[in-house]
Order: sequence, then C-alpha cells, then structure tokens
Amino acid sequence: CREGQVQEAVDLLSEMQRRGCFPNGVTYNVLINGLSKKGQFDQAKGLIQEMLNKGLTVSAYTYNPLIASYCANGMLVEALGLAKEMEMRGASPTLSTYNTLMYGLCKQGRVGDAWQWYPVVLKKNFVPDIVSYNILIYGYCRVGNARAATFLLDELKRRKLIPTVVTYNTIID
Repeated sequence: CREGQVQEAVDLLSEMQRRGCFPNGVTYNVLINGLSKKGQFDQAKGLIQEMLNKGLTVSAYTYNPLIASYCANGMLVEALGLAKEMEMRGASPTLSTYNTLMYGLCKQGRVGDAWQWYPVVLKKNFVPDIVSYNILIYGYCRVGNARAATFLLDELKRRKLIPTVVTYNTIID
C-alpha cells in the first residue's frame, strides 16, 4: 500500500483468505487507509463492512482515513455520516477525528459548523492541541474574521500552547 499498489494489496487479501490465512484488524486498516487515499471509497467502506461481518473490532484507525479522504474531497455529508456510524459501532473518535471534521468544514467556509465541534471535543475530555487551534484560526481567517482568529491565538497561548509557523502564516496570509 505504501508504494501505491493498493489493488495488488487487495488482491493479496483475497489470496490470503483462499489459502486459509485470515486477516486481522491491522490488515484491514492498512488496506482501508490505502483505498481511502486512492479515492476508492466504496471499496474501503466494503472492507469496513467485511470487518464487521467477521466480528473484527473497528476503531478510529479504521474510520479516520476514510473520513479524512471524504473531507479532502469535499464530501462532508459522507464524512459526518461515517463519524456518526463510527460511534454507533462502538469506535471512539479521537482528537484527530474531530480535527479532520473541523478542517473539512473550514475548507468549505463553514467555520461556524466547525466551531460547534469544539465543545464536543471538550465534553469528550480531549484537550484541543495546536492543530485544533490552527484549523479554527484558518477557518476564521478564510471567512475574513480576523477578530475571532486573534481571539483563538490569545486563547491557545493562555492554554500554554506554543504557536507554530503555521499559526502565524495563517494569520498573516
């Protein structure tokens, strides 16, 4: 999969199973990641369903690559639906899951919707990191709300986070 030969890896999965070697969750997660990056969403979702049918445990590592690819391709309805499915299946979202959803929303200029995830992150006992703040700062700058972006810069400093070059470049840009 790392070499971009995802279809070959999927074919190898089939061969493994024909030979009586049954893949585990890690095997599926690697394939789902590769398929997601290639934009083969239906095949990736099919492997998630196959995992569930075989009684394998799904996790954020299973769902996050597909959610990220949906967001990168502007498919927010699918990304948000998959995040909901993820929780229904007992897979706990991670801070990365929420950051990805917020970024996808901000990319489409929906910073208000992205901001609504912030209290969810806090309620789930995650501590927003510099990535979380950079995403929201990007979102507010993108819609021309410099005041909100500056407020978030001050807020992250209050929380003892260190702004990065990304933080400053986003505000300067």
